[in-house]
Amino acid sequence: MINFYAFIFGVFMGLSGYNNSAVSDGTFNSSNPTASSVPIVGTIPPPTGAAEKPVVITTHDEMLSWYKGAKFGMFIHWGIFSDIGKGEWALVNIPGYNNGLTSGLDNYKAHANNFNSAPDNIAKIVTLAKTSGMRYIVLVTRHHDGFNLWNTSADAYSTKFNSTQFGSKRDVVKIFADECQKQGIKLVLYYSLLDWMHPSFPDVAASSTLKIHSKQAGDWDAYRTFMKTQLTELLTNYGQIAGIWFDGHWSLGDNRLWRMEDLYASIHKAQAVTLIGNNLGGGTFGDTPGTDFTIGERRAAQGDPNAAGETVDTSQVGGDSPGGTWGYVSDATIQPREWIFENLIGSISSGKNFVLNIGPRADGTWQKAIDTEFIAVGSWLQKNEEAVYGSQAGIPDYDSTTKVGADGKTYLYLFIRDAKATTISLPTAFVDVRNALPLVTGGATIPLSLPVRKDSATTIVDFSSLARIDREPLVLKLDATVRPYSYVSVISSAQAVASATSNWIANEGYGPEKAIDDDPSTRWASNAPTPTLTLNFVKPTKIDAIKLQEYFEDAEGSYRVGSFTIEAKVEDQWQQVTSGTGIGKQLSLFLNKPVSASALRINLTSKDGRGPPSLYTFIALARK
Repeated sequence: MINFYAFIFGVFMGLSGYNNSAVSDGTFNSSNPTASSVPIVGTIPPPTGAAEKPVVITTHDEMLSWYKGAKFGMFIHWGIFSDIGKGEWALVNIPGYNNGLTSGLDNYKAHANNFNSAPDNIAKIVTLAKTSGMRYIVLVTRHHDGFNLWNTSADAYSTKFNSTQFGSKRDVVKIFADECQKQGIKLVLYYSLLDWMHPSFPDVAASSTLKIHSKQAGDWDAYRTFMKTQLTELLTNYGQIAGIWFDGHWSLGDNRLWRMEDLYASIHKAQAVTLIGNNLGGGTFGDTPGTDFTIGERRAAQGDPNAAGETVDTSQVGGDSPGGTWGYVSDATIQPREWIFENLIGSISSGKNFVLNIGPRADGTWQKAIDTEFIAVGSWLQKNEEAVYGSQAGIPDYDSTTKVGADGKTYLYLFIRDAKATTISLPTAFVDVRNALPLVTGGATIPLSLPVRKDSATTIVDFSSLARIDREPLVLKLDATVRPYSYVSVISSAQAVASATSNWIANEGYGPEKAIDDDPSTRWASNAPTPTLTLNFVKPTKIDAIKLQEYFEDAEGSYRVGSFTIEAKVEDQWQQVTSGTGIGKQLSLFLNKPVSASALRINLTSKDGRGPPSLYTFIALARK
């Protein structure tokens, strides 16, 4: 409950009303009906009719436009680690392999003999992506262990360490490229800059390495030449490649050593239309000119909603996995469709794409619950595609998109994930609603109630008469004028200084200043369950709104804040301006009446049994 009549815009866990328990072996753990049990593979509806003609893209700008409209993709982590079943970082994080001896490396490499890239299973993976409503696939061509999934001859080492030399001895990239072309799916190729086992890689410069190679000086010139040769192979032998997806850039203390501009030039020399993304973790472009799209790994979409970008996350959760959950984990559970909807809708509402990972087994099969949950999302997308593909960001912090219709009008689409919700309030500061309809049925006009308070400037859309489909978001289509977001941070102009009653004692890198540094990858962390974070301004400053972003703890499986109050210091007196229960991924509070304050503070209380609160963002905003 929000006091002081602040408008609340939020995409956060507590709002949805869903039980986001993971699916284990095809069963949804909630009071909802259980997901139907399906076999491991072969259950996906086969493509009907003639094979789709792939869209031929001839310019870089055209490819970028396609990418922005694609909205949903599949990530595939598949390699030697898939046979181990402990995640993609098994080589480094499992002592039996990373034991400082060549025997550990040999034991790891031996799993390559069990890698079976059967074309039939690859075809089923591509069909799963298509049936799930995904428009492109991001295929890991080699992860940090350096095992190559194509017939590379870039140097003597890689020629002997690729998928054509082990197991079923097939060129995996070739099979995927052919199948994607056949089914009309675009292909993006993930490429790891980091290589734990390559003899030329300078491990001594990297933050993540093997014990046996920790002092390996390597040969930078040879390694850079090797990478450029491999990228040229990938871009000349497998048809049109929509994008190159770099990872591992973060592993060097001095990132200039990669010479990314040279790698970018090699890519565009081979295929001028190919897009480039570089995984910097926080959804930023970085400092290399020519980066086309941002990548936000397991975090909310960041940055300019008009800029190309994607958020990525994995469908696996839990399990005994010291090696991560992107590669296959034998005892992991699968995220339910509600979680997929939350992340997909959250991403497209911010103008970004969502890329969802699967980690097949070594034989190319996967957990049967993936079929159940992914295909359910695909069925929903088929009915509601108008609101998703080709859309742009909607109202800030709402589950919403905008799109120009065939009639030339701009429509606002609202995604209602809360199964119990019957109305939604919209501020006229952002949107002027003329008419509202359910997207799927196109039924009768939904009554629009007038503002319920004279000072509220609010339109309430009432959809209580609509029947809801179990475990599916409702989509509303509004004929409306959407106004630009008109709020700016006052942190810099007010020379704000942050302080806290409690800070994380184990690491000084989580100080209160991290909540106001405008960096989505840094955060303030407290060491107590009821901390206060305060912003002091050099002079009284007008505040119209407040923006919050909370840390999500993977180990706990939830956000930590149970409740909060926010107070402003007005004429040397603290007065409460708003309060609430839960913050979540992102929450913006728009005050009905601005305050002129010399300080602003938030008092936080942890949920029962959760760790101390931690915030990525706590900033004050003023209307332009």
